Amino acid sequence: MNANPFAAEPQAVAQVRAFAGAQGLPAIHIAADEGRFLMLLVRLLRAQRVLELGTLGGYSAAWMALGLAPGGRVHTVEGEPRHATLARQALQAARLHDRVTVHQGTAQTLLPSLAQLAPWDLVFIDADKQGYPAYWAWAVEHVRPGGIIAAHNATWPVVRQNLWPQVQADPRVQAHLYPSPEGLLWAVRVG
Repeated sequence: MNANPFAAEPQAVAQVRAFAGAQGLPAIHIAADEGRFLMLLVRLLRAQRVLELGTLGGYSAAWMALGLAPGGRVHTVEGEPRHATLARQALQAARLHDRVTVHQGTAQTLLPSLAQLAPWDLVFIDADKQGYPAYWAWAVEHVRPGGIIAAHNATWPVVRQNLWPQVQADPRVQAHLYPSPEGLLWAVRVG
């Protein structure tokens, strides 16, 4: 149970989490307070186009879907076929399938075609940590001015070492580290 009363899970989000757990997926998704934070960012942006790299069971996609502007869509990329199938099932059961498209394949393979949907309002990175620098560089090129890029697990040593210097040196973004247990690095595209 989350001690933060402002991070209570909406029913649809709780349903996605429960489905993933029942299917044996690891409980390595974002925390509820991070989900609420992402949902509010999506809402503040009045986002129509959100891209997530790393679906797992669809938990963070569900949070972001609830913040979308009318007609908006979350596109989420999952490399593991079983995870993608289970995420689709969970989102269908939670009645969020009309707001989320699950793409099965690696980010490296799918990003070229997803570039055709740019500009993105928000790009959320929660995939293989070694790929973060390349994913962030792609996101900065494909997010709209005023849009947001966020990376989960930002305090992990591999991310801190490989991504932080890149973000700090980029004049096109203004960044901040959201102090969640595993860190959520987020930035606004300003140039």
